[in-house]
Amino acid sequence: MTHLTDSDLVRLAAPTAPVDPHVVECASCSLRLAAWRRIARATAAPTTAVTAPAFDTLIPRLPPQAAAPARIAAAPRRGLGRSSRLAAWIVLRQARIMPRSLAPLSLLGLVLATVIGLATQDPVLAKHYFGAVVVLVVLLGACATTTRRGDARSDLLCSLPISPATVFACRVVLVLCVDLALALSASVLVHVWGNVAPLTELVGGWLGQALLASAIAVACSVWRSPPVGAVAAATTWFVCSLTTLPGGELAERAGTAVGRVWGTTPWGLALSVVLVVAAVLRSRSLPDDSSANS
Repeated sequence: MTHLTDSDLVRLAAPTAPVDPHVVECASCSLRLAAWRRIARATAAPTTAVTAPAFDTLIPRLPPQAAAPARIAAAPRRGLGRSSRLAAWIVLRQARIMPRSLAPLSLLGLVLATVIGLATQDPVLAKHYFGAVVVLVVLLGACATTTRRGDARSDLLCSLPISPATVFACRVVLVLCVDLALALSASVLVHVWGNVAPLTELVGGWLGQALLASAIAVACSVWRSPPVGAVAAATTWFVCSLTTLPGGELAERAGTAVGRVWGTTPWGLALSVVLVVAAVLRSRSLPDDSSANS
């Protein structure tokens, strides 16, 4: 026996459809037709129009607590220990999203600075050349902290319970601390093997300059763009290194004035702090994606 299809049953489920002889004889098709008729009645359009009540008539029916706006509980304050652990975790995690070529290039630059410092016969020039290369290496790391990269992991920084500006500051601190520690190690090697100058004088020859150049790079990158920051810092490094070159004509004319800022002096350190603080404050007013991927 050939049973009716669903299309036939849908047609027969209509109220005005005639009775099919097969349905009368076949129990299976009769049950299926009854099911389709129930579906047709359930999905039929209502005979009377349904109008929604006015919104004003529903307000008095609401309970008093439902009418009042819900209060949002204040976020719990983190203690000093938890905040310190969170800051340390963020600083360490920044190393994973930095360019992988940064560490090899920094080590190569510091090795080159050490070789130049040991190979130069004049102690004064050796200290100057060594400091100039070290500053350039630290400047490279500072520029890397502001480079916008298409790393998907950077988007997760915006989901942390802290601002992207804080994450950006942690990234700068991480790179500067690592570069300064490596530069200090290179200074110890030059001092021990070459006896170029006292260690404090050797470190003072590049510490203030490195901080100021890095601050200029970070501030200009946040203010405009990373290329602008790199060009501004590199130009400052070149001009100031050339101006303070011992024995040169420029050093006699402007070396003393430039050395007050381009060196480990209170003026240079204060200017570096001001530029870094301004960069962090500026990054707070930028969109989240520019800070997280910066």
